Amino acid sequence: MERIHIKNFKQIKEADLYLRKFNIIVGEHACGKSTLMKVAYFMHHLQDEIINEVSANAPQIFRHNFFGRMKQAVRIAFVHHFGSTRHLADFTIDYYTPSGELVCFYINDNNDLDLFFVDDFGDKILDNSFAAVEELVALKNKGLDSTAPEWQEILDALRERLNIVFGDNTQELYIPNNRSVWFAIGNRVQTLFDEMEQTLKTKGFLRFDSEHELFHLRFVQHIKNNVVPVFKRNATLKDVFFDVMKFSTDANLTIDSTSKQIETLLQGTYQTDTFGEKIFYELPEKYVYLQNAATHQQEIIRMIQDLFLAALRQKPVLRFIEHPEAQVRTDLHAELVHFLVWFATSHPENQLVFSTHSSQMVDTLNKIVGEGKLLKSEDVNVLTIDDGHLVTLSNQETGKVEATLTEKYLV
Repeated sequence: MERIHIKNFKQIKEADLYLRKFNIIVGEHACGKSTLMKVAYFMHHLQDEIINEVSANAPQIFRHNFFGRMKQAVRIAFVHHFGSTRHLADFTIDYYTPSGELVCFYINDNNDLDLFFVDDFGDKILDNSFAAVEELVALKNKGLDSTAPEWQEILDALRERLNIVFGDNTQELYIPNNRSVWFAIGNRVQTLFDEMEQTLKTKGFLRFDSEHELFHLRFVQHIKNNVVPVFKRNATLKDVFFDVMKFSTDANLTIDSTSKQIETLLQGTYQTDTFGEKIFYELPEKYVYLQNAATHQQEIIRMIQDLFLAALRQKPVLRFIEHPEAQVRTDLHAELVHFLVWFATSHPENQLVFSTHSSQMVDTLNKIVGEGKLLKSEDVNVLTIDDGHLVTLSNQETGKVEATLTEKYLV
């Protein structure tokens, strides 16, 4: 079973995290909620770091230096995600993969970040990766590069093999807070995006001004490449639905209710045309362009679009969301929980982890679990970090939070 054990890392003194299908983390500001989610996200991102290193530097990778190069790539990625570790106290992070393998992160005697793969985990990674290294070198010798279809086919096959080794085939994404900032930047988004992307390509330590930059970059990359193009070629949510589902009738019964949910959350109707993205507050003529819409609409629209598409595509995904209720009216929090549950239950392997300060969201989850139709007790995890220690608030038998959540957990 997947498990992440964290000791003495930033605000977290000790945490033993077991991810379920629907995970909520509540707690006061600066208690470590985001740190916990980011660590869990990073551990699910390890395959990507290995694949990126193989793709970028195949000619320099040999069997004798494979582990050294992979460890260095993961160490650099860790610093990109969490900042320098040199000023931190000694810490350990042990990641038990869904397949039961173990990788350990720690501070070594030289005060450097280090890691090791326990037992034969490293050998399994090597055995399942090196054929891809040789195949990419052969392509490079033919004058081909990462733009060639054959190159991507090799990486896709490598991902499938590593997914088996790790026991994890979900596509993960971290959705950070302050999502509306990208609309405030306006036309300068592309310039800033290109600069951040170039920074990431310059593999090295301390390339980002803050750890938050990389999480925003990953989010914007995903939205730009996988979400916006689909919505740009379709006028309405129903058009998107039929485009992605290819006119399958399997989920026709849910599209109307889900569209109404999204309209309620947005307090308007989302549509696109050749002039751009619009939020209609009175059909068919009264609208605002998305870049001029209300902050709450800008804050949640990309999150909603991503979850909507992920549900339609019917492939297992893992989503980490910082405060999905940010800027959303309190009376809409219950509707938001129903939408999040719809996403989480749209695929049997989907998982959702999010932080919140909303008691209404926890109360709504209690009602849903109590009904026993959409979520079972074993699907639910409600957690908090109390004085640096991870505490489970939900009853392990009922899945419900039975105690009253005080300001200590919600402010």
